[in-house]
Amino acid sequence: MLDTAVNLCKEICQVLDKKRSLKLESKLRISIILDEISRIMDDTAQKLKNDEYPHGNCVILQNLSENLSKNLSEYVKKEDLDKLDKSMNESLLVEKYFAERKHTDGIFQIERASGEFKSLSLLMKL
Repeated sequence: MLDTAVNLCKEICQVLDKKRSLKLESKLRISIILDEISRIMDDTAQKLKNDEYPHGNCVILQNLSENLSKNLSEYVKKEDLDKLDKSMNESLLVEKYFAERKHTDGIFQIERASGEFKSLSLLMKL
């Protein structure tokens, strides 16, 4: 689930990078959203490691992903944004990750996705 969101986000960022018309201001706004998604994912992973339920993180991630879609809407095809939204919403199933935190590599996947979103955030600033 998270892999799909990360891969879609990478593809979208590659498309954005090729569009020279993308204003620096827009790139910085997108970068900020990507960075916040990374931070919240990292916080979620840390809380899961400590057997804490990451209250509120799911809603925050959902709102950030919606904001990301709005900022990308004039640069990316609607179907790609719909895929990203669907993938992000599926990956925000914190209850599932909390229930399975001792038996799967879900925490590792969240940490990896966090790093990917952080990297994308930094690349958008170029």
